[in-house]
Amino acid sequence: MSEHKMNDKSKDVELLFKAVRHRILYLAKINDLKISQVAARAGIRQSTLSEFMRGNSNGLRIVNLYRVCRHAFDMSLMEFFNDSIFDDSIMNNDMDTFFMSNKDDTDQDSEKDKDDISSLT
Repeated sequence: MSEHKMNDKSKDVELLFKAVRHRILYLAKINDLKISQVAARAGIRQSTLSEFMRGNSNGLRIVNLYRVCRHAFDMSLMEFFNDSIFDDSIMNNDMDTFFMSNKDDTDQDSEKDKDDISSLT
């Protein structure tokens, strides 16, 4: 596989992880949950979720994402991924634009989210 293709795949994975982290933070916010509470409800180790949320891990196992969806947010994986952040056009081209356009919605709580994530260490 060419280096260019590897870089594209690596970028795709990182964009997907960023979108999943954003979605988890958004759902935690609207459910008035801290990240530690999400992990507890999901029945997964706090460190597992916090490392992923900080971008310090190689991903979140699908079974753990399922547990987060089902037990912390009472939704299916299909419902979790049924969000405009996962649209191909955003994932392929406009992820930064998407985050910037939604920045006003999350600016006030971004520091709280960072504190929630930081408090997990």
